[in-house]
Amino acid sequence: MEQGIYNLPDTVASDSLPQVSFTLQSGPDEDNLTPINLTGAVIRCQFRLNYDTPASFTLTTVNSGGITITNASQGQFHIDEIFSLPLTAGIWLYDIEIEFANETVKTYVKGQITVLPEVTR
Repeated sequence: MEQGIYNLPDTVASDSLPQVSFTLQSGPDEDNLTPINLTGAVIRCQFRLNYDTPASFTLTTVNSGGITITNASQGQFHIDEIFSLPLTAGIWLYDIEIEFANETVKTYVKGQITVLPEVTR
């Protein structure tokens, strides 16, 4: 599977981000896709203002860290609802990296989220 681009929905600083679901599949073409098995995998997601800045926010499947594998054999997981997104106004980059049980690491999803400034404080 090639890396996909998915831009998360725009949100306002300090607002909630609704749950976002993903299904990872691979195959030679769109008509012949099979699920990517996530059994034993660790999923990580980081948000940065640009590629050179430190991560400002990290999510993971470890210790209820904000990502939940919902059906490992079918390649399904979601970013849990985030009740107060800890990002300031700006356009943030993110990606989702999978470390499989055999220690292979692959980034499958990347994109951005636009965080708008809040008016009511």
